Amino acid sequence: LALTTENAERNQVSLPRTIAADAFDALRMLARSGERFGVIVLDPPAFIKRKKDFQKGLLAYERLVGLAARLLDNPGFLVIASCSSHLGGDDFRQAFARGVRRAGREARIVGTGGQGPDHPIHPSMPETGYLKVIYGLIEER
Repeated sequence: LALTTENAERNQVSLPRTIAADAFDALRMLARSGERFGVIVLDPPAFIKRKKDFQKGLLAYERLVGLAARLLDNPGFLVIASCSSHLGGDDFRQAFARGVRRAGREARIVGTGGQGPDHPIHPSMPETGYLKVIYGLIEER
């Protein structure tokens, strides 16, 4: 987060607001205060560290997306990453979609991403392809 501020100053653009906190608590607090944002970036820790955590973790991603989607301008951009190796891309996209619907909003996924060449994926070890990113355009229904 310090680099975000440093880069904004270096590029002479207005300083972004950054928050380092438990995402669930911070998003609820921001909702209570009536805050709205044009862009929200969520980079939570892995919610699915073991296969047995799958359902609970999937619900956590869905809840997180729902909380964030409520805080976005119309339209707004929501970026969420997952480093859970037990979460596949299809399940991640479905949790994203359910979370947005839970917030009473609509989404279009305008991009997806993964890890760069500094984190190569081994063809015989699918769990090494753990990083997933969704870039969503969120709008009112």
